[in-house]
Amino acid sequence: MNRLLMRAWQIGLLLVILVAWYWGSSVSDDVAFFFGRPVEVAQRLWRWFVTDADIYKHLGVTLMETLLAFLIGTLLGL
Repeated sequence: MNRLLMRAWQIGLLLVILVAWYWGSSVSDDVAFFFGRPVEVAQRLWRWFVTDADIYKHLGVTLMETLLAFLIGTLLGL
């Protein structure tokens, strides 16, 4: 397959998954409870990364904890 056709299949699969998620969450509250609603998830991600941008502080803390745990575990293991 050429690259353009492969990209079209990938985009089509993404659209099918998003439409199924949207339809499933609008039909059943059980699906929305476990998987959320795609529009609300997108809004939350937009707030985290763009509008409020407070996720970066939390990602920095998590990265620092990971690096410290690796360093401490390596030192104690040696």
